[in-house]
Amino acid sequence: MPASAIKKLCLIGHLLLAAASWASAAELQHIEPLRALKQSGGKWCQPASVKVVHTGAPATVTVRIADSVSQRLELIDGEQTLEVQVPAGAETTAVPVLIEPASGEVLASQNILLKPVPRLMVYLLPHSHTDIGYTEIQTAIEKKQV
Repeated sequence: MPASAIKKLCLIGHLLLAAASWASAAELQHIEPLRALKQSGGKWCQPASVKVVHTGAPATVTVRIADSVSQRLELIDGEQTLEVQVPAGAETTAVPVLIEPASGEVLASQNILLKPVPRLMVYLLPHSHTDIGYTEIQTAIEKKQV
């Protein structure tokens, strides 16, 4: 085989590899931790909103946070906002967020700054209100209510 044909085949091979790597891409556009906590699996987690732009065919990826927490997600072509759970911390920490397909390569990565969130207990109390005397005189309403 002549040297020029080998060079052409090598060039075509490089172009095909480059096209394959551009065929599917993901970009982390914005990550925002929410100022809330929730229990998940017996552990306190902080929800975070992750805005991802994905180009290419739908893909199943793993969102890995700080090498300890991971979630499997379905990425579709275009822009989407996902909610992921990050471990709640007691101090301000920069944590890496990675998007990895099944092959294990990193499609996108970005650091997220997690600040401590106070643990609050919220009590909900049902309440109703009746305007006595609005529809009838107060004594008639009192007879209906009591």
